[in-house]
Amino acid sequence: MNERERSQDEKHDALERGFSLLSAQLEQLNEIRLSHVDESWVRDYHAALDILQGIGIDVAIFRVSPSDVTPLEVSSNYMTGRKTYSEKRHIDRYLFKAKLSAVVTYFEVTDGKPRHVLGFRPPKT
Repeated sequence: MNERERSQDEKHDALERGFSLLSAQLEQLNEIRLSHVDESWVRDYHAALDILQGIGIDVAIFRVSPSDVTPLEVSSNYMTGRKTYSEKRHIDRYLFKAKLSAVVTYFEVTDGKPRHVLGFRPPKT
């Protein structure tokens, strides 16, 4: 195998790994019924995007803005106006799901035509 073929194989492998990580995260997110998810989800998401960016795919539009990951208000006192926030930062589940779904869809559809889908997609029941 020559250098060019090896480079193409490495790019294809990185593409499959990045897409697999994103697909798995979307599948897991669909099982969660909370209104927010903690920032570890965003770190894992960005790690998968970094893999794709590393092979030259422009994923900037899919990144989560740091301002979208904030502490949650866990208690408040309406008389004093005092609010208490969580130590961990969180993102709205629906906003995060929109970003995650968008990047997964990017790999499945382009210009309204089906694109080569990486992996097996079972029928929806």
